[in-house]
Amino acid sequence: MKINFVSVADETMASFRYHNQIPARELNKLGHEAFISPYPDLQKEASVYVFSKHLNYGDYWYALIQLEYGAKIIFHCCDNHFYTKHAEHYKRMIGLSEQVICTTPLMA
Repeated sequence: MKINFVSVADETMASFRYHNQIPARELNKLGHEAFISPYPDLQKEASVYVFSKHLNYGDYWYALIQLEYGAKIIFHCCDNHFYTKHAEHYKRMIGLSEQVICTTPLMA
């Protein structure tokens, strides 16, 4: 399975390492093709897109297109932006996602 971790974070952030790099590495060990791109990589179609650590509002439209192609969308909430200027974006992403990943029970 091809899995694209879509994230605008980088290696300097612990959450990026824990929620993108380590899962991608471990999925690759299991035989999947997992990769990380800051923006959805049009050259590497995937069957699953995990949107994590992103505040790129264009991701919503890209996710809608990928849904039309049959991809699964997963939204990863590792920060509580439900009371910030990003609340509407987070709600829209959750609305189109097949699954939502949260880092704590309280966040869930």
